Amino acid sequence: MLKQKRKPRIATSYRDQLIGFVKAYRKKHPGPVSLYKVAIWAYEKGLWEPRRIRPATILAKELKLAAREDRVTDPQQRKLRAWLPAKIERVDRKGNRVFDVVWDHIFEMSAHHALLFLSQQYENIEKQCRSHGRVKSSILENNRNCRELQLSLFDYDFRYATGEPQQQVVEQIAESSVNTK
Repeated sequence: MLKQKRKPRIATSYRDQLIGFVKAYRKKHPGPVSLYKVAIWAYEKGLWEPRRIRPATILAKELKLAAREDRVTDPQQRKLRAWLPAKIERVDRKGNRVFDVVWDHIFEMSAHHALLFLSQQYENIEKQCRSHGRVKSSILENNRNCRELQLSLFDYDFRYATGEPQQQVVEQIAESSVNTK
């Protein structure tokens, strides 16, 4: 008797597993889906179980959400985010590149933090606009329900942008000098 070759097991990423839930749900419920309903369905079917998370990780995520929502009014009566993040690169003890996000108050941060925040935010906006343009083009070219749409309203022109995305400004600091306030 010949021994059959086994197919190699291919590990799927957690993200691929999550998208698999959405695809499986859509097979039974065609059309647009509520991800909340997909989550309930996947949990009730036993496809997903919550991961154990350290309390500090949960609190850090909640702090991030609170910081993003905190608003102040400047003397010119503009409503603004009070806390602004900047991504800072460092190298850990094992030589891995690690990116920390540090937050500072809009009226108290250093000029360096402001420059990092503004340049990183601008790059993110530029990337989102480029992505939006690709999605818009694909919809118009590949979705027969949308070919007749006129979407010139969604054309972007960056005054300061060049054809290619610019290198993001990221501060590099030694591991021993990380200051996360």
